Amino acid sequence: MFDPEKFIQWSRAVQKMYGQDFWASVFNSPQGARFLEQMANLAAPPPKFPRVDVYQTEKEIVVLVELPGVKRQDIQIQLADDRLLIKGVVQEPGQGFRLVSGERFKGNFERSVSLPELVGKTGYRASFRDGLLEIRLTRVFEAPLRSIPINGDE
Repeated sequence: MFDPEKFIQWSRAVQKMYGQDFWASVFNSPQGARFLEQMANLAAPPPKFPRVDVYQTEKEIVVLVELPGVKRQDIQIQLADDRLLIKGVVQEPGQGFRLVSGERFKGNFERSVSLPELVGKTGYRASFRDGLLEIRLTRVFEAPLRSIPINGDE
């Protein structure tokens, strides 16, 4: 269990031994800076996977999804109203590998994307090439408002 009093005593003893601010000498060193960076990375929320861009043309909503290393058969796309759901799995690179340093995402993923507007129930298509999933959805254009005359007594 952490005892703040003992920590303060230890900190003062180390400071006397080194004759300077011990923590400044630790954290101003290259190793200390690397340690602080690693701690900050642990505290930061992980980036969303996969990364997604949503574009709009005159007739379509275009969604681009980065999926490096993913096979087409490992991807599922679902559409519900103004939400697009992209699911899949990023496989491990193979057997016999021992991870030394890792940054890439591995495992199951699920990403929900809000679309800027409702899209048509037909006229959508998807293609996958070079790790980039492209989904094209037909925009729905609402008819202009029309006045409706009211019949009755007058």
